[in-house]
Amino acid sequence: MTKSDYDIWFAAKVAEALADDRPPIPHHIVMEEVQRLIDRKREEKRAEKNPS
Repeated sequence: MTKSDYDIWFAAKVAEALADDRPPIPHHIVMEEVQRLIDRKREEKRAEKNPS
């Protein structure tokens, strides 16, 4: 059985993540940042549809 390009890429990404020595970011912090991004994008889309 040969590894697909995806399997090779995925294994490299996992190895990279495991070797990363940066401190982890708490889940709630990441979720807050993502929610701000979502909110900003929604507002930008609303502004495009309803220019003042």
